[in-house]
Amino acid sequence: STFANRATAAFRVTAGGAVVGTSVTLTDNTIFIGGSSNKAFFIGNKSDGLTTYVGATSTVTRVIDRTELYEGGTINDFASMSTRTVIGAFGTSSLSVSFQVQMALDTTTNQSVWLGFMDGAQVTTKTGIPVDGTSDIDCAGFSIVNGSLYGYTGNGTAGITRTSITGITLTSFNIYRVDYSSITDEALFYVNDVLKLTITTTPPDSGDIYFHTGIRPTAAGAGTGTLTIKHPFTVLRTD
Repeated sequence: STFANRATAAFRVTAGGAVVGTSVTLTDNTIFIGGSSNKAFFIGNKSDGLTTYVGATSTVTRVIDRTELYEGGTINDFASMSTRTVIGAFGTSSLSVSFQVQMALDTTTNQSVWLGFMDGAQVTTKTGIPVDGTSDIDCAGFSIVNGSLYGYTGNGTAGITRTSITGITLTSFNIYRVDYSSITDEALFYVNDVLKLTITTTPPDSGDIYFHTGIRPTAAGAGTGTLTIKHPFTVLRTD
């Protein structure tokens, strides 16, 4: 094996402990899917290969211990990043995915944040960061709008479910986790390892799944904002 920010192995180990003679390659984008079991594991860090997107004067800064997504305050500003490899497809009958991320905002005034799974067709623009709870996008994750935290699921044809989660200081670092299963059509929302919410309505059912997070202003001239995500963070597919 060779380790220089990438590795190649001539085997893999199954869940039962058997060594299988198949090749697995890990590149800068450290997400991989194993065999017919559709397992995926992603570790977020400075060199994870996530694709970044910005508008106007926004920036994404990635250093060893954190990622900072800065939005510049104009109506066209947004800063986001997403996996560049498809994790799976919404609507797959046996799909289970989850993520765990530690993050904080420098301000909640006039800011909108998305953290979760999103239809890949939406991740490249600011539409992948919902601001008003009316965007019918296939997704499951956390939404922050003007200082309010929500658990959010969206279905491209059936609408959205957006439910408030209270008692969280959004300018402090908290650990956010979502477990989504198409087997039970439910999304479980955890903050600091405490289950805060379960949503079973409007499950996403179409589109490729990408892990996606970003920040944008809720109105023109609303002021700048920075979303800081600590490294490492994890994204899993476990079905």
